[in-house]
Amino acid sequence: MLLAGINIVSPVFNKNVFSFNVFPNPTSDILNISLNLKNQSTLSYEIVDITVKNIFSQEEIKMEKGAVNKEINISEIPNGIYVLRINVNGFNSSKKITIKH
Repeated sequence: MLLAGINIVSPVFNKNVFSFNVFPNPTSDILNISLNLKNQSTLSYEIVDITVKNIFSQEEIKMEKGAVNKEINISEIPNGIYVLRINVNGFNSSKKITIKH
């Protein structure tokens, strides 16, 4: 899927490295990210708008293998359609998210 020049990659593409879900979607205040890391990993993520402008980012953090849950406070981000991009050990995956306050 292509959204204004942003390639939305299915998490199945990186299934051997990690898989993830976001919920609730649409969301208004808190966005939850649930990941399953196959190995100890370096994780970073960002939210970008449809012009690929960075709205929120989390620098690289080291995570242990297994289930990981993260919360992002998105209450200050305006309504709209965004892309959550996740990088795990150099492998990328993205999901479209909708923010409605």
